[in-house]
Amino acid sequence: MIVRLGPELRVRGRLTSASGTALSGAYVTAVAIAPGTTADDVGYPGAWGPPIVAVTDTSGAFRVSGLDEGPHVIRAWATGTSSQARVVSVPEDSGATFVIAPEPDTTDR
Repeated sequence: MIVRLGPELRVRGRLTSASGTALSGAYVTAVAIAPGTTADDVGYPGAWGPPIVAVTDTSGAFRVSGLDEGPHVIRAWATGTSSQARVVSVPEDSGATFVIAPEPDTTDR
């Protein structure tokens, strides 16, 4: 028996703050979704399977591997920031740049 595997499907990108600073140690997840679903339609961790998780390196770069072909919600966040989500189509959208802003301070003073 011969088993041939296709190329590994993945999404790569970079996570930065609004000022352009790389966000190291931030989290990025990918969840497969049904075609036509938007990022707002999907709750965490997602209805179509468990998320695949990656952590950004010192340059803010990430790579989420082991994805199936089709649409995915990519969600990114770092400590002290709001999360950002985007729907991508794998393998067509293989690179993504996320810019995330600090969360508003809601503590009483």
